[in-house]
Amino acid sequence: MKHKRDDMGGETRVLVERGDERQVGTPEKVRVSTLDRGFLYGDGVFETLRCYDGEPAFIERHVSRLNDALEATRIGTRFDTDEMDEMISAVTDEFADDTYVRFTVTRGERDGLLAPTEETPTVVVHAKPLERRRYAPATVETASVERPLGILGYHKTTCYLPNIMAKGEISGETDEALMLADGNVVSGAVSNVFVVREGVIETPEDRIRHGVTREVVLELADEKGHEIHIGEISLEDADAVFLTNTTWGVRPVKSIDGRGYDAEHPAVEELADAYLERALADAGNKRS
Repeated sequence: MKHKRDDMGGETRVLVERGDERQVGTPEKVRVSTLDRGFLYGDGVFETLRCYDGEPAFIERHVSRLNDALEATRIGTRFDTDEMDEMISAVTDEFADDTYVRFTVTRGERDGLLAPTEETPTVVVHAKPLERRRYAPATVETASVERPLGILGYHKTTCYLPNIMAKGEISGETDEALMLADGNVVSGAVSNVFVVREGVIETPEDRIRHGVTREVVLELADEKGHEIHIGEISLEDADAVFLTNTTWGVRPVKSIDGRGYDAEHPAVEELADAYLERALADAGNKRS
């Protein structure tokens, strides 16, 4: 079965920058060298975000997380908010509505040397129209591929093979792969996981990427008076489960390995609405 998505438009705009050279255009016209370390070794990091009505949401948080990943991988460049915003605008200005943006930084081009000595990183920014909507409740299957340790587990690197293999295990009609570590629930392949149990909002802490959406949802849950547990979680006897990432926002889970959960749980509905409202407000502040 094929995995497919119907929320993205057909056109993609790409920016590629290396040193003082910048190209902006379509993927067919704007290329990265086959000697780039991101292609050769998966030697790079990335960050994804959403723009609403042309403005990025939570850009300061995304810049901070990207810089943390660059520091962890010792790639010698850092970004500020204005710089990232300008690059995003270069590939989103032609789109009137909402967009998905991926910001990728590799260590750069190097021929035949594994040691990370390249000092001119490659920056690639993709933008694509993305429909604004509440995503349907997700079906989830548990994958046998474990969540990786270290940099691969904690940061978005261009070496994404464990997540890809986890997604490859699930059926084409399933929305997300659940990844475990030492038998414990830690994340989805492309999402953070939350459980609602007797009014308490629970989410893992170890061996995960601390996603921007996860961070905002935890703040919203606290603001709305929910008790929060951050640590080891279990799906046993959970009232509801939901997933978070930049694309989905808050997405309720309908079933995991065929076991059903309350996809219309009031706490999940409340946080889904509150997250979208907060994202729109954050993006809107940049237009005012």
